[in-house]
Amino acid sequence: MSRILRSVFIESDFESPRRPGPHSSSKFIRPHIRECKNTLVNNRIAGVKQATAIKIRKAEEIIERRLREVRREEDSIIRLHRGRIRNLRNSEEQKIREIESKRPVSVSFSTIAGGIVRIEE
Repeated sequence: MSRILRSVFIESDFESPRRPGPHSSSKFIRPHIRECKNTLVNNRIAGVKQATAIKIRKAEEIIERRLREVRREEDSIIRLHRGRIRNLRNSEEQKIREIESKRPVSVSFSTIAGGIVRIEE
């Protein structure tokens, strides 16, 4: 079990002296997991955007340098890098949609076992 869930379980109804219901701690866990998941998704999206921006900037620098050298818009290398920029932007959009699709969180509980433990000295 991850550290995040462990801390939530400890702070939730599981540690209370009363007997928790099957879903009583979900009200504590869901917001915490949702917040962690949102942070993770936002960080991954920022990483994708940053990596794409770096690649696009390099391709644009090559295009600018080639335009200064050749001074022709129809140069094959310029077309190649413009196509690369288009593909990078399309790929970025697709990756962001894929990451966003993983944002929803579902939390469920099921009883595995139950019992009473008595410790005697």
